[in-house]
Amino acid sequence: MSNHEIDRVERILDLIAQEQTAEATSALQEAEASQRENEADELAFCRKLLNAVISMREEEFESSIRDALAALANLDQHYRRMERHYQDRLTAVARTTDTFSGLEHAWLAKRDTKAKQAASHQTLEQKLQPQQDEAQHDALTGSLNRHGLMLSAETLFIPEQQLAVVMADIDHFKAINDKYGLQAGDKVLQAIARIFARSLRDADLVARVGGDEFLLIVKGVGKEAAWGTCERLRQAVEKHGWGTIAPNLHVTVSLGIAVRVHDEALDALTATADTALHKAKSAGRNRVVTGE
Repeated sequence: MSNHEIDRVERILDLIAQEQTAEATSALQEAEASQRENEADELAFCRKLLNAVISMREEEFESSIRDALAALANLDQHYRRMERHYQDRLTAVARTTDTFSGLEHAWLAKRDTKAKQAASHQTLEQKLQPQQDEAQHDALTGSLNRHGLMLSAETLFIPEQQLAVVMADIDHFKAINDKYGLQAGDKVLQAIARIFARSLRDADLVARVGGDEFLLIVKGVGKEAAWGTCERLRQAVEKHGWGTIAPNLHVTVSLGIAVRVHDEALDALTATADTALHKAKSAGRNRVVTGE
């Protein structure tokens, strides 16, 4: 191999080490166009190094540094087999290796900084989570409040999502408070919330939206399935052991249903369900009515 051929490989490696990608590209293209058979491997390794530098500028740090260091290791082995003839090239490889090692250390430091920032952000979110949960849930029953309902319902009210909105009201709740006391009334509300949550699926929503009013969103049901679900809830409330709260206490609920047919919004379905609830109460309470 001529001194000219040796010099141009060294020059390409130095240009890559200096991150002068435009000059290195031009020199590499010229060398590739007139390469000798014994230069093929070296120029191929130079091409990998150059591609790695370009990729790093495009933020592909991890894979690029691995590829570059692998190519340099191959060059190192190649030149050591011909050490007497390639001592100068080994020096050039060493210089380039130092450059890439420095880049690797810088990238690792940057990655560690990002990891620490992400961990700090996650810790902050964990600290804020209890406050966010408290702001979205009813303090007495643990059910969603109106704010939590609106946030949770956003993911359900998408086009063509089948669901039912249910308004549920405890029958004669004021009379329960008057006869058994407010503490007993609070326990009734808590028990109702537990019955609803236990009887529905995780994908469904239970929210306390008034003194003794609950709004339920049952996902993926039509008219018949929604009625069957509500009837099961009604019976579960009626059969519950209310005597553990106060002797002779008996609690029932009335429920009104609105089934989504034409991508109606929550407000429209709530109004329909509320109208159906009033019909259920007017018809004698302790029953389920589906709105039209």
